Amino acid sequence: MFHEIDFILTNCLRLFHNVGVTGESRFNIGSDHRLVRATIAIKPKEERRRLAAYHSKRIRYELNEETLKTLAATVDFTGGSGNVHTRYEKVTSAIRTVVKDASQRVKSKPRERLSEVTLQMLATRKELGKTMTPVARTVLNKAIRVRVKNDYREYAARRAREAAGKATSIKRTFISTRLKTTTPECLTKTDGTVLRNRKDIEEEIRTFFQDLFSSKVHVEAYSEPSEGENDKSDKEEWRVLESEVMQAIRQMKSGKAPGPDQIRPEHLKCLKEVLARPLADLFTEMLDSGIVPKDWLSSHTILIHKKGARDILANYRPIALLSTMLKVFSRVILNRIRHILNMNTGKEQAGFREGFSTIDQIHVISQLTERFREYRIPLCYLFIDFKKAFDTGEHQAVLNALTAFGVPEDTWK
Repeated sequence: MFHEIDFILTNCLRLFHNVGVTGESRFNIGSDHRLVRATIAIKPKEERRRLAAYHSKRIRYELNEETLKTLAATVDFTGGSGNVHTRYEKVTSAIRTVVKDASQRVKSKPRERLSEVTLQMLATRKELGKTMTPVARTVLNKAIRVRVKNDYREYAARRAREAAGKATSIKRTFISTRLKTTTPECLTKTDGTVLRNRKDIEEEIRTFFQDLFSSKVHVEAYSEPSEGENDKSDKEEWRVLESEVMQAIRQMKSGKAPGPDQIRPEHLKCLKEVLARPLADLFTEMLDSGIVPKDWLSSHTILIHKKGARDILANYRPIALLSTMLKVFSRVILNRIRHILNMNTGKEQAGFREGFSTIDQIHVISQLTERFREYRIPLCYLFIDFKKAFDTGEHQAVLNALTAFGVPEDTWK
């Protein structure tokens, strides 16, 4: 493969080998350019496997809830006997199996963003082929580009109007209509080094966030016993109830991406009646033994660009996709300690609290501003924005606060 250029451009680097310059002594290029040659090595089996995997990701499946409930009635979700890890694997595997059996392949709608007029213009260009004059082809190509651009814009606007009419998430609709997500092609380290290799980029991401999340300050554990400590020997008091599991599942938001367990909130909501008892027993055993499944110790992490240069890692926010079963368990624990936290939190704190709104604080600030201006009294406001506040918070300090509030240590241990 010969090109009179200085490089070979490809989006499939694995196929090209032995890239080099050739013919320097035999060809007079007449410039400082050189002939570049490379060897293409294609492994048919591997490429077919990659192609099949690519197309399988694009296949859409639709879950039939009635079929799922019917199949679930014939499946044992108890997990049988064994330790926590074995029972958890059996339960999650059974859920994935019934979900797969109850899902039907949905035929994709090709070019659903384009109008009939645009599709007809594309068909005309394909039919005429090389019989068109260069001028006619240029005019038709330009008209098609304009039509495609307008159709894509109209499609996004129509989807947004439908979402507004149905009172669904407009943000989620915008994400679904987005044509692509930009992946950082390179990263610039703090010393100015530019990384372009995928493995080097992944290693830099791992190192950066590992250093960010690591503990920077030693915090002593809160040793004073709290009044709210309970005796863990009373197993009935720590038993997770079916009603708690069902409430936690109902509180989960639908449409969220799954974690390592590949289970979605919609799956659990359809199966909550049959899963309530098995999950309650499994969660109770976890609280008694202090052992959690290995899958809960890992997550799928994606990077969301916030602002600024895309090659600076500090401008990205990591989003960890946790196991859905872990979210249910965490929700059960949160519901148990919520009343303790609410009693120990002042009414001035409105952020991140159920039933509170920052609108009240904004109204108070507006009223204070009016009164101070009316009586001509100086007024100062102090706004504090901590850099990476949630990422750099010391876990032991949070646990100490929970203990001081009266939350039993066995709840979060």
